[in-house]
Amino acid sequence: MNARQATLSQTVAAAAALSLLVGCTAPAARPSAPPAELLTGTALFGVDVRDPGPEREDVLGPDAQMRAFVAAQVEGIRNPEVKLRKLLAGMGDEGLFSLDYAGTETKTARQTFYDRKGNCLSFTILFVALAREAGLDVSFQTVDIPPVWTSDTGLVILNNHINALVRLGPAGNYEIDFNNVESKGNYQRRPVSDEYALALYHSNLGVQYLQARDDRKSFAELRAAIRAYPRIPGPWVNLGVLYSRNERYGLAESAYLEALQADPRNLSALSNLASLNRQLGNEERAEEYFSKVRSYQERNPYYYYYLAGAAYGDLKLDEALGQIEHAIRLKHDEHQFYFLRGLIHYKLGKRDEARSDFAEAHEYAEYDDVKRRYEAKMAALAGA
Repeated sequence: MNARQATLSQTVAAAAALSLLVGCTAPAARPSAPPAELLTGTALFGVDVRDPGPEREDVLGPDAQMRAFVAAQVEGIRNPEVKLRKLLAGMGDEGLFSLDYAGTETKTARQTFYDRKGNCLSFTILFVALAREAGLDVSFQTVDIPPVWTSDTGLVILNNHINALVRLGPAGNYEIDFNNVESKGNYQRRPVSDEYALALYHSNLGVQYLQARDDRKSFAELRAAIRAYPRIPGPWVNLGVLYSRNERYGLAESAYLEALQADPRNLSALSNLASLNRQLGNEERAEEYFSKVRSYQERNPYYYYYLAGAAYGDLKLDEALGQIEHAIRLKHDEHQFYFLRGLIHYKLGKRDEARSDFAEAHEYAEYDDVKRRYEAKMAALAGA
């Protein structure tokens, strides 16, 4: 196995910023309400809402049975790479790699171990807990998957995928990733702290409660996320949605602007602010925000990749080819772009071009399973 390669492949989604759009007052350059005011809860509930449990050790820590499981796999082993392989093999034997994926269920390490159910953040938390118990050097790592675009200038979801990075010294690093091929693009990766992961945990729960219309629990979880790691924009955006839904429009605007303080190009915050102003009739300010979204899209190769995929699905092949070539001009080393261009060329009857595209995709792919996918395409074309 490649020392820099993911060992697992299961579809996941870690944390998302909802794009529920409700009216709001005209925005200012900076939030008009300070963060402390946004995080008390008194505007919504009349009292200061208590932070929820569980806390860090309850979320990330193993219990006695989990420690016994780890000991049974790695006891007496000193080599980190062998230890990792033994742990992964034991997890497989225990059925921990055939867990029931539930994209909306975020759980602690202990809950995931016993329930065998959760989303990618749940599985990653479980693996980190077990790997640390085994004495491995492991941290959380984010993967900057592109946004999921809507058909207009807004977004539905901003992806914030997370996996685990195991450092094995001379043996290199391993990614442990519960994801599919989509996360295996050439995306930027960076290790993040436990506090960051804890913020994602609380943010996910905040979204779950927001969708269930349990405003008090949603607020408590979103506040816990922000206090764990204030510079993640998603919890601020969702807090804005919560305030908007309760007609606290000034506070909603301030929450969206706090998201922009964390990330000035956060498209969910920009889209929400634009739509909110449009609903209020503030067309000039709405257009300012929409223009920022469009400007970002025009510079983003993955937006043209999205457009190419949509056109390909509608069999508008010439349009699809133009869009994917635009994406490649903006980013020449993304294997997914060449693979899609190969599919388009194949549909157009241009098999030599398709074979060349699949070869390019193979060259830029980082993961062996993705490379094998492209090899199969090339072999099929050669056989044909």
